[in-house]
Amino acid sequence: MRVRARQVIVKTRVIKPRRAPGRALDAHLRYLRRDGVGIRSTGGCLYSAVADEADGRAFLERGCGDRHQFRLIVSPEDGAEINDLRCFARNLMAQVEKDLDTRLDWIAADHYNTGHPHIHITVRGVTDNRKILYIAGDYLTYGIRSRASALATRELGPQTEWEVLTKLRHEVDAHRFTGLDRTLIDEVNAERVIDLRAGGTRFCLDLAHRSALMDRLTKLEQLGLAWQTGVGTWSLSSRMEPTLTAMGDRSDRIEAIQRVLEQQGITRAVDTYVIHCPADPALIGRVISAEHAADGVFDDHHRLVVDGVDGRVHLVEVADAIALAGLRRGYLVEVRSRPVPSRSVDRLKRAVGRAAYESIETCAGASALVERTGGTRRTSGSGWQILEKFARADGLWNSEPTSKTKIVVRLLSAIDVETQVIALGATWLDQQLIARQQIRPVPAGFGLEVARALEGRRTQLVQRGFAEQIANGGVRYRRDLIAALARLEVIETGQKLARERRLTFRLLANGDRFSGTFRTTLQLVSGRYALIENAQEFALLPWRPEIETASGRNVAGLIRGLGISWELRRRRGLGL
Repeated sequence: MRVRARQVIVKTRVIKPRRAPGRALDAHLRYLRRDGVGIRSTGGCLYSAVADEADGRAFLERGCGDRHQFRLIVSPEDGAEINDLRCFARNLMAQVEKDLDTRLDWIAADHYNTGHPHIHITVRGVTDNRKILYIAGDYLTYGIRSRASALATRELGPQTEWEVLTKLRHEVDAHRFTGLDRTLIDEVNAERVIDLRAGGTRFCLDLAHRSALMDRLTKLEQLGLAWQTGVGTWSLSSRMEPTLTAMGDRSDRIEAIQRVLEQQGITRAVDTYVIHCPADPALIGRVISAEHAADGVFDDHHRLVVDGVDGRVHLVEVADAIALAGLRRGYLVEVRSRPVPSRSVDRLKRAVGRAAYESIETCAGASALVERTGGTRRTSGSGWQILEKFARADGLWNSEPTSKTKIVVRLLSAIDVETQVIALGATWLDQQLIARQQIRPVPAGFGLEVARALEGRRTQLVQRGFAEQIANGGVRYRRDLIAALARLEVIETGQKLARERRLTFRLLANGDRFSGTFRTTLQLVSGRYALIENAQEFALLPWRPEIETASGRNVAGLIRGLGISWELRRRRGLGL
């Protein structure tokens, strides 16, 4: 009986943190340690080559200035049978260090939240002598996988043919691209026909393997991706691989939604699961889960699961981890698509590429042409300017679409709708009640909860005198409803803090200016407020992102309606 090595899937990525690298790395560490990924559904535990409980914060600080880092997802096919994944990871990284001839600074976490236990390894992009670490692409693609396969084979022993065929039988009915499909594609001829008759394939003498291939072809025929052309001969569709890959991706995402709902104790029908696309309308809903996530072991991205007011559960994949930073379960968010203009240099490169302006002689000719027409001067570093003007003159500049779509996530409220019903301050529910274009929640799932919350909030506002019933059964709200509710909450919070801090609370009106030291940020129902304090008194001013870096510094704020203009020391005021 034939045997073969144990298979290990290794996914590698080279990450170059450019914008807010510290926040991006911190988001990745939170993902590694998040709840529910441990062997007993506990949080993930970070470890390193020498420490069973590695200091993630120290690793983050060491790697914050690195040019890049390497992220590996290592998933042994028989990971559930490996006795100690932590020991497996250390042995693998020790072999990688030997191959690269350098000590590596890395941390890892074992995840058991999918069908295949796997290891997430993050490696700093520096050598042991503080130089930039470069790893050949072939080693990332094949070398690490080969080392991991050898380790798994050494621990579990090689797979027997019986084990191989047992695993292949599980692939027969799979709605994804499988190893059997790869075998079929490898065996097709120029006409995309595969011959399973005696002598037709290299597996002709292996009746068990041939039987699995025949059963898989029958399944593919049911899916419309293959059809029988004769006795033992089949024709494969040219779209078989992309179709099965897409089906597998969707299945993985549906399973991810179901897994998150089960972890949160939420029950929703499977037909309400939606994979959100950039072309979909704007989505409003409650955050169920926000994480940097790995789709099984095949993809790496940032995932947001939203319980929408449309009665459906949406899986949103976001390219930027920072977009999900700070989001927690229960927060209300809006997800919409925003066109992002292409960079000028990208449009220029496309124009130059199509015009075949690649040689020095062509660039010189373009320069001479533009100079003769008075388009630009020949100055140092002006090559792109010359080519840009030449591309514009040749009508190539706008020949490609000039925009792409980006998914944007906006926080609507950090307070759940149940709390908003009886809250003192200005809530998202209040904004919806007085909006000209009100949302229309579907009476199912979270949409039903929002509909009930809106009705309950309307009753509360009438009882508190902020609204009144009118003759036609409707409700008339105070003209300054939002400002009045926010002011009431600020007063109550300020009075409470005054007793705690033993300082006088000053309530600011429109046009008032207050200066002092920025102490902290408070999250109220009405929004975030900055606590500014001087020797005699303190005030609560509307928070804005630009003040966050001014903790402990002297600042000044000028109230302008519901907004504010901040002054940070000698910097100019930032009007909003």
